[in-house]
Amino acid sequence: MAIELLKGRRTWFLRLSGTVDVVDAGALHTAALDAVAEAPAGVVVKLEHADRLDTSATQILLALQRALEANGRSMRLEGTPVRMAERWRLAGVSFERSVASGSTVVSSPPARVVPRMVTPGLDSCHPPLLAIRRRTDN
Repeated sequence: MAIELLKGRRTWFLRLSGTVDVVDAGALHTAALDAVAEAPAGVVVKLEHADRLDTSATQILLALQRALEANGRSMRLEGTPVRMAERWRLAGVSFERSVASGSTVVSSPPARVVPRMVTPGLDSCHPPLLAIRRRTDN
Protein backbone atom coordinates (compact mmCIF):
# COMPACT_ATOMS: atom_id res chain seq x y z
CA MET A 1 0.00 0.00 0.00
CA ALA A 2 1.31 3.45 -0.92
CA ILE A 3 -0.31 5.23 2.07
CA GLU A 4 -0.26 4.09 5.67
CA LEU A 5 -1.39 6.11 8.71
CA LEU A 6 0.17 4.90 11.96
CA LYS A 7 -1.36 6.27 15.14
CA GLY A 8 1.13 6.89 17.93
CA ARG A 9 0.33 8.03 21.42
CA ARG A 10 1.04 11.72 20.71
CA THR A 11 2.47 11.89 17.20
CA TRP A 12 1.02 10.11 14.21
CA PHE A 13 3.04 8.86 11.25
CA LEU A 14 1.96 9.02 7.63
CA ARG A 15 4.13 6.63 5.61
CA LEU A 16 4.14 7.08 1.84
CA SER A 17 5.80 4.59 -0.46
CA GLY A 18 6.20 4.08 -4.18
CA THR A 19 4.40 6.52 -6.44
CA VAL A 20 1.66 8.58 -4.82
CA ASP A 21 -0.40 10.32 -7.46
CA VAL A 22 -3.94 11.32 -8.36
CA VAL A 23 -5.04 7.68 -8.17
CA ASP A 24 -4.10 7.72 -4.47
CA ALA A 25 -5.38 11.25 -3.75
CA GLY A 26 -8.64 10.03 -2.18
CA ALA A 27 -6.85 7.72 0.25
CA LEU A 28 -4.25 10.37 1.09
CA HIS A 29 -6.96 12.98 1.62
CA THR A 30 -8.86 10.61 3.94
CA ALA A 31 -5.69 9.95 5.96
CA ALA A 32 -5.06 13.71 6.17
CA LEU A 33 -8.63 14.33 7.37
CA ASP A 34 -8.22 11.67 10.07
CA ALA A 35 -4.92 13.20 11.18
CA VAL A 36 -6.35 16.72 11.36
CA ALA A 37 -9.35 15.47 13.34
CA GLU A 38 -7.54 13.24 15.82
CA ALA A 39 -3.71 13.48 15.92
CA PRO A 40 -2.90 14.92 19.37
CA ALA A 41 0.46 16.59 18.66
CA GLY A 42 1.04 16.41 14.93
CA VAL A 43 2.11 14.24 12.06
CA VAL A 44 5.46 12.98 10.81
CA VAL A 45 5.34 12.20 7.08
CA LYS A 46 7.85 9.46 6.28
CA LEU A 47 9.04 9.65 2.69
CA GLU A 48 12.11 7.41 2.63
CA HIS A 49 10.26 4.77 0.58
CA ALA A 50 8.46 7.23 -1.72
CA ASP A 51 9.62 7.32 -5.32
CA ARG A 52 7.39 10.12 -6.59
CA LEU A 53 4.60 12.39 -5.37
CA ASP A 54 2.57 14.28 -7.95
CA THR A 55 1.00 17.70 -7.50
CA SER A 56 -2.19 16.30 -5.97
CA ALA A 57 -0.20 14.57 -3.22
CA THR A 58 1.90 17.71 -2.69
CA GLN A 59 -1.24 19.85 -2.39
CA ILE A 60 -2.71 17.49 0.18
CA LEU A 61 0.49 17.55 2.24
CA LEU A 62 0.57 21.36 2.14
CA ALA A 63 -3.07 21.49 3.18
CA LEU A 64 -2.39 19.01 5.97
CA GLN A 65 0.44 21.19 7.25
CA ARG A 66 -1.71 24.33 7.20
CA ALA A 67 -4.65 22.63 8.91
CA LEU A 68 -2.45 21.19 11.67
CA GLU A 69 -0.67 24.51 12.23
CA ALA A 70 -4.03 26.30 12.45
CA ASN A 71 -4.75 24.11 15.49
CA GLY A 72 -1.33 24.49 17.14
CA ARG A 73 0.08 21.21 15.86
CA SER A 74 2.85 20.50 13.37
CA MET A 75 3.81 18.41 10.38
CA ARG A 76 7.35 17.24 9.73
CA LEU A 77 8.80 15.39 6.74
CA GLU A 78 11.40 12.68 7.27
CA GLY A 79 13.49 10.91 4.67
CA THR A 80 12.63 13.21 1.78
CA PRO A 81 14.48 11.92 -1.30
CA VAL A 82 16.87 14.55 -2.71
CA ARG A 83 15.27 14.44 -6.15
CA MET A 84 11.81 15.03 -4.68
CA ALA A 85 13.04 17.94 -2.55
CA GLU A 86 14.69 19.48 -5.61
CA ARG A 87 11.49 19.23 -7.67
CA TRP A 88 9.50 20.86 -4.88
CA ARG A 89 12.11 23.62 -4.62
CA LEU A 90 11.84 24.28 -8.36
CA ALA A 91 8.04 24.45 -8.01
CA GLY A 92 8.35 27.14 -5.33
CA VAL A 93 7.86 24.94 -2.28
CA SER A 94 10.64 25.65 0.19
CA PHE A 95 12.11 23.40 2.84
CA GLU A 96 13.59 24.16 6.22
CA ARG A 97 15.86 21.47 7.66
CA SER A 98 15.83 20.95 11.41
CA VAL A 99 19.43 20.75 12.57
CA ALA A 100 18.58 18.75 15.67
CA SER A 101 16.52 16.02 14.03
CA GLY A 102 17.72 16.11 10.42
CA SER A 103 14.09 16.17 9.31
CA THR A 104 12.55 18.52 6.79
CA VAL A 105 9.71 20.94 7.35
CA VAL A 106 7.81 21.93 4.23
CA SER A 107 6.40 25.38 3.65
CA SER A 108 5.00 27.18 0.68
CA PRO A 109 4.94 30.75 -0.59
CA PRO A 110 2.08 32.98 0.58
CA ALA A 111 -1.21 32.07 -1.07
CA ARG A 112 -1.27 35.29 -3.11
CA VAL A 113 1.72 34.17 -5.20
CA VAL A 114 0.72 30.54 -5.71
CA PRO A 115 -0.69 30.15 -9.23
CA ARG A 116 -4.15 28.66 -9.43
CA MET A 117 -5.17 26.47 -12.31
CA VAL A 118 -8.78 26.94 -13.35
CA THR A 119 -10.65 24.29 -15.25
CA PRO A 120 -13.89 25.70 -16.67
CA GLY A 121 -16.89 23.80 -15.40
CA LEU A 122 -14.96 21.79 -12.81
CA ASP A 123 -14.03 24.40 -10.22
CA SER A 124 -17.64 25.04 -9.34
CA CYS A 125 -18.42 21.39 -8.56
CA HIS A 126 -15.18 20.21 -6.89
CA PRO A 127 -13.77 21.71 -3.67
CA PRO A 128 -10.12 22.78 -3.88
CA LEU A 129 -7.56 20.23 -2.71
CA LEU A 130 -5.89 22.90 -0.59
CA ALA A 131 -8.69 22.82 1.96
CA ILE A 132 -8.79 19.97 4.45
CA ARG A 133 -12.36 19.85 5.66
CA ARG A 134 -14.78 17.10 6.50
CA ARG A 135 -17.73 16.97 4.17
CA THR A 136 -21.11 17.08 5.81
CA ASP A 137 -23.96 15.20 4.19
CA ASN A 138 -27.14 17.27 4.22
